[in-house]
Amino acid sequence: MRTFVAAKIGLLPFVLFWALAAKAPQTAILCALLLSIVGNLWNWRRNDLKQIEVGGLALFAFLAAALAVAPAFISAHALSVSFFALALTGFISLGRNKPWTADYAAAQFPQQRENPVFIGVNKALSSLWSAIFLGLGLLAWFGANPLLSLALTLVGVAVSIFGPGLLVRAVLSRKLAAQRDFDWPAPRFDGAAGELDVAVIGAGIGGLTAACLLAAQGLRVTIFEQHVLPGGFCHSWLRKARHEGAPLVFRFDAGPHDFSGAHRGGTLDLLLQKLGCTEKVDWLRVDYRMIEAGGGVFDPPRDPRAHAEALALRHPEDAEGVKTCFEILQAIYTAMQDSAGKSGFMGEGMASVDAMLAFAKKHPLFLQWADRRYVELVSHHVKTEAARKSLSTIVGYISEDVSRPTCAEMAPIHAYFINGGYYPRGGTSCFSDVLAEAFRARGGEIRFKTGVKKILVEQGRAAGLLLDNGEVIRARAIVANSDARKTFLELLDTDALPEKFRQKIEAAPPATSGFAVHLGVKGEPEGLPLTFIAGKPACLAVLVGKVDSSDAPLGYSTVDLFTLLDHDAAEKWFPAAGDARDEWSAHRLSEDYQRRKRELADFLISQAEKAIPDLREKIVFRCEASPVTYARYDWSSAGAIYGVAPEGRMRGSKSPIPGLVVAGATSFGPGVEAAALSGVWAAEALYPGASSPPAPAEKSRLLAIVD
Repeated sequence: MRTFVAAKIGLLPFVLFWALAAKAPQTAILCALLLSIVGNLWNWRRNDLKQIEVGGLALFAFLAAALAVAPAFISAHALSVSFFALALTGFISLGRNKPWTADYAAAQFPQQRENPVFIGVNKALSSLWSAIFLGLGLLAWFGANPLLSLALTLVGVAVSIFGPGLLVRAVLSRKLAAQRDFDWPAPRFDGAAGELDVAVIGAGIGGLTAACLLAAQGLRVTIFEQHVLPGGFCHSWLRKARHEGAPLVFRFDAGPHDFSGAHRGGTLDLLLQKLGCTEKVDWLRVDYRMIEAGGGVFDPPRDPRAHAEALALRHPEDAEGVKTCFEILQAIYTAMQDSAGKSGFMGEGMASVDAMLAFAKKHPLFLQWADRRYVELVSHHVKTEAARKSLSTIVGYISEDVSRPTCAEMAPIHAYFINGGYYPRGGTSCFSDVLAEAFRARGGEIRFKTGVKKILVEQGRAAGLLLDNGEVIRARAIVANSDARKTFLELLDTDALPEKFRQKIEAAPPATSGFAVHLGVKGEPEGLPLTFIAGKPACLAVLVGKVDSSDAPLGYSTVDLFTLLDHDAAEKWFPAAGDARDEWSAHRLSEDYQRRKRELADFLISQAEKAIPDLREKIVFRCEASPVTYARYDWSSAGAIYGVAPEGRMRGSKSPIPGLVVAGATSFGPGVEAAALSGVWAAEALYPGASSPPAPAEKSRLLAIVD
């Protein structure tokens, strides 16, 4: 209503003109022109010009000038011309993507000015009134009954008063429904003896998390893992070497070296608290270094404000823009944390339209930027290429293409600079091992070296698994912590899936893969734990020993180098048969494959020497991991380390098959924290309340203390 009244006040010159035009058109034009000049001068001094009022000033100036040329025509048609001018101004505002009604609504909702919902509602209102003005102009031109004009105007008034609220609720209702692709009732866990409640495919972090929470509710849960140890990409491995006659053992990490959500109250900390084993993981804070393309070195301070200030000093011409980007990303991340429900875990989503309305009012920047590309945010606020590159360095954590991630995807990555990134003492396997131990302590079983051949579907519901060894496992529900393409295109029969969903999975390529070089080196290289090195390709150098010296024998260290490879580049590492595993053995031993590995590894070592001088001379052990390596050990399509491409991800945990939920990057995207969240909500989808498990049993607490 306030917006409607404000708009009518802005249209006072028109109201005065319409009141006088029938009897004294010349007087009406001059009075309206004078009032319009005063109103626009007032707005100009306040730096608050309104499109429709500027259009009105142009109209009345035109009519005043036209009086001298064609007084009879103007006197006869001034009323209809005024409506046509309003319609034209309205349509122009829509063409500029700046609906004129938003000029008035922004005064009531200043923080919502760039909100997509706000803009959408005002586009609808501006379109409506532009059409009404056009209709009024035609009615006036043809001398129609004034009652028709009155009725048309009253319709516009009623819609303007009651429409915005109804339209906002309708939009938010659609957004609420769009939080998940599929919805079906949680299964009843009252299966027959010998039948599992839940079978979990894969002991990655998502599968382990879901299994722990479901087992904590007393359900019979078993994990089936094709590898020999838990964790998926989150595991450590040992390699023996000899140097100067001495035997050496180095510990390397398969994937993550930097964990978000490990800070007090973060996702991983909260999960460990709920499982009663917080003290079992010793989190070590990680520091960063950025080496720019021109050779500049930047060590971000741990405090986010100090980080923004330091970056602004490096780019004084974009100082305010840099700070604004930091503020917006922090606001988005704060909003994401605020979306947590009773369980305390992010990602729960809004449960009602009223909750979404309250969220939108509290977090306008989230609605404005969350779904837009991160590169758009940076480009909007930062002008120089150097500053843009500085703000985009950490995109390499989740994508090889800076243009792909959204602000919502980048906010948790930016959170490394807010809450810090951490490394678990003893290697990444420490975290996955603790989850596996917590699962077993709750009666769960992990069957290693056990591949899954088929997901069984009976009467339209998930019914169990067919293992590679021919064994049939009956289960009331299934958590698929497996590669999305393999889950839906290989483990399920074609006719088990809706055609549209199957086509979506088929069309979406596997996500990013990568190439890693694992080095054992003599001595302790200079540097910080994680160094981002700009280049083509960019390189991440990891010095685990800077936070945890247990990675190597005394006098030695490990260095891990990593770069991302897009799907097209990853595919070229495979033989012509692609993912046909029986073709890999010969391919991996081929001279061409070995040569390509050496060449890319040599290049990454050269890149790393920008941060670690003379690195090559210190190497005593070296091995590489290509996309083929990741596909071989983790059974991921084309060696994808981040699941399926974003366009193939699912919204929510529930699949189109009742009783089958997904965990991992298939729903929440890449990262250990995201994987844990995916497991939380997979468990919640099967057993509402699973995200808030009962307190650990006394036996579990004792194990956590004694072990």
